Amino acid sequence: MSFGVTYSRTDDAILKTQTESIDETGVIISSYDNIGEVRTFTGSVFFNWQPVSSLVLKAYIDGGLYRIKSDEVNLSQKDYTFNLFGWIDYYFPKNWNAGVNVTHFKQAPEPFGTVDPITTYSVHVSKSWLKGALSANLEAATPFSEYSKLVNKTKYAMFSTTRINYMETQYVCLNVSYTFKRGKESKLKRDLSLTNSDQSSGVQ
Repeated sequence: MSFGVTYSRTDDAILKTQTESIDETGVIISSYDNIGEVRTFTGSVFFNWQPVSSLVLKAYIDGGLYRIKSDEVNLSQKDYTFNLFGWIDYYFPKNWNAGVNVTHFKQAPEPFGTVDPITTYSVHVSKSWLKGALSANLEAATPFSEYSKLVNKTKYAMFSTTRINYMETQYVCLNVSYTFKRGKESKLKRDLSLTNSDQSSGVQ
């Protein structure tokens, strides 16, 4: 298991702002400028646990708090980020393996905005033959939903916007691989006749 903590501060950060055109077209104008200060405090943890010889549990989690502040656009915003990647693998007799992968992702929103998290998962079954030289893996991701919807919303004093991105996360794939081996196997033997005199050498 490993842990990590990070703090950062960025002055004159490049932030995105949106304004409505002064004419009657209602066009939204997006621009970027060094107008803000961004502070983040994040942490991460990774663990790899094998409670029994046939079961492996792994996870990586990171996230934390951040703040955006800009006097030029009258902005003081707080939010959080959170990312989770989890794996469960079980090893059966006769070189069979099955597992589940889960991903939960929430990125930092735009200024004056919010963003919804995304969760995806996949299941896989694999089998190997010929002492591991030949292997096949069948994987299916998000079988009950073809797309994952990423929703970004921004709200200003005079207008609001909503942007929806549909990411295709559903798939089924079969991977087959074969590793060619060349050469002869050799067994390494330790030469017990070698002696070590390091402890009695050197400058006295």
